[in-house]
Amino acid sequence: MEKLIIHLAGLIQFAGQVGASTRMYSAYNQGAHENEQFAPDDICFLSDTLVNFEHLGECLHNGDHQRAMYLCDDTALKFQKYIDPPAHFNGRGTPTFQRNQSVNLAVAIKHLEGIKACLTK
Repeated sequence: MEKLIIHLAGLIQFAGQVGASTRMYSAYNQGAHENEQFAPDDICFLSDTLVNFEHLGECLHNGDHQRAMYLCDDTALKFQKYIDPPAHFNGRGTPTFQRNQSVNLAVAIKHLEGIKACLTK
């Protein structure tokens, strides 16, 4: 259980990184962000990293470990495609994470894999 908490805490930290990066494109920081021209795409791809977390949390809450493990795999695969896009993948989201390096997809993948490992025991 302790390892699961560590990995869930890591995903909460990741969500905070995404939130902070997304906020930099908002009216809060209007005109001060050097990547403002990329705001529509970057906001889309940054927020896209959090979409499965609602479902993952629901599965964990309901004890649906099979679905939670599937979501961990699916989300980690999506993140990996942003890091290292395969030839057939358009790679459109990849520049977002190159511009927003405080959003560490590799660490999030590690925590998703850790959650899955905890659920398989």
